[in-house]
Amino acid sequence: MDEFDRVAYYSERLDVCKNIRDSEDMPPDECMQKMGRMIDEMQGLSDNAEKRYTSSELCADFTLANEIGKIIKDRCLDAGCAQSFNLQEFEQNIINYFRKDDESDESLDLARFGQLGRAMLRPVPGHYSLMGHLSVEANDLPKITQRKPRQARPKDAIAELKAPIKLEKAPDKEEEGIDRIIQQTSKTLRKAYIKNDRNPISYFNFVLHPTEFSKTVQNIFRVSFLIRDGLARMEKDEHGILTITPEKNAEGIESAPKKQMISSLSVKEWRELVRVYGVTEPMM
Repeated sequence: MDEFDRVAYYSERLDVCKNIRDSEDMPPDECMQKMGRMIDEMQGLSDNAEKRYTSSELCADFTLANEIGKIIKDRCLDAGCAQSFNLQEFEQNIINYFRKDDESDESLDLARFGQLGRAMLRPVPGHYSLMGHLSVEANDLPKITQRKPRQARPKDAIAELKAPIKLEKAPDKEEEGIDRIIQQTSKTLRKAYIKNDRNPISYFNFVLHPTEFSKTVQNIFRVSFLIRDGLARMEKDEHGILTITPEKNAEGIESAPKKQMISSLSVKEWRELVRVYGVTEPMM
């Protein structure tokens, strides 16, 4: 029986134990006999496993043994065994059983008792990675070769120094792209502002995209540049809602101090904001 069959056996016997626990009509004697046969089968499986157990087998074996123990305990309590058990009588029966002669007064043979008990216990298999001593001969050792000292190389002649070629400064395409994005965003904000009867626009209604989180992040990024360049301002209305309004006068923007807006938004927060503000169509 391989590992898969043993685990399947444990699973089947575990179902049998659960059915026995749920059944109240089974007599205690019949239940004890079934539990005894099941324990014998488990012992036979353990003896045939060559003392090599996987984690799944150990877990299944422990679960089944625990379930059997619970059933035996419940049946003993139902049969009234707990009230009739006598500890002193049980100890005397054990001593008499392991005596060499029940009729003699000879004391318990502890050595024989230990041998019998040791045979019943399954020792944990040991693991040894080294089965003997290492005998390494001198000829088998790797030879250590000494590295030759490094010789100093003659210094190369210093080449004639030449001034780098002066290049004309190329236009910064990245700055041009950002300026174009800022102009488009500012134009979109002004159109929304005029359409809203020149009232402040709800910030989240302006930047939120109902279906794409990446678009929302991109819109927040664009609006932050409007705030930085003074093309728009953010305020809170009397209800505490964040609003954005385009600046009418762009004079003095170059000399005004730059203020960058920093915000963070997670996917979970984005979905909640879309639901709360009822965003169905993007404004940008």
